[in-house]
Amino acid sequence: GQLPPGPLGIAALRDIDAKVDALLVATETQRLLEPESWDVDLDLGDGTRLTGTVAGVRGDALLTLTPSTLSAKHRLRAWIDLVALTAAHPDREWQATTVGKDAWSSTLGPISPDTAETVVRDLVSLYRNGLQSPLPLPIKTAAEYAGRRDRGDDPADALLAADRQWVDGDKIPGEQSDAAHLLIHGAKPEITVLTAAPGDGSEPHLFGQLARRLWQPLLDAETQGRL
Repeated sequence: GQLPPGPLGIAALRDIDAKVDALLVATETQRLLEPESWDVDLDLGDGTRLTGTVAGVRGDALLTLTPSTLSAKHRLRAWIDLVALTAAHPDREWQATTVGKDAWSSTLGPISPDTAETVVRDLVSLYRNGLQSPLPLPIKTAAEYAGRRDRGDDPADALLAADRQWVDGDKIPGEQSDAAHLLIHGAKPEITVLTAAPGDGSEPHLFGQLARRLWQPLLDAETQGRL
């Protein structure tokens, strides 16, 4: 029910088939090993444990394929799996590779077990904070801000770039139109709803502070390029 009827649907399927075939050809070497799943059971040091399973592990690498454009959510999901796997199984040098449209890839790691454990605990802390009150931390907008700051932009220029991920475009909705943000902020909220709370001095606002806290460790471990 998600395809248009008749010839229009057939044309859409052919386009999807071509993209998937190109993705499989580009990752043929990476897919030589069969995927496995690894269990995670981590003591967080505060009386709680983090448990779960990381799937899609081939040798020492996590491989994820998507026919869509590689986005912040794909990279963040791979990062979470990587740090959890590295912290739980520190005897291996793990990497995570995510490949998207046109064979553009993000490769993360390997990272040290100490770094992985620190990141895991901080991610859990962010998660718990978010359960208590909404955080000014939209995925694409925060990723753009942190990436610009990492490349040397000042906070004002980084925020201008981030705003292009936040506001609606001519054809593609921005994160301001996500259901969660509409519920919290109302219709068409400006990016100023994210920057109202002050930062800790390292950034002028809490949004920038949290964006760099979440994304900087990932950026430090990431290499992007076309396979």
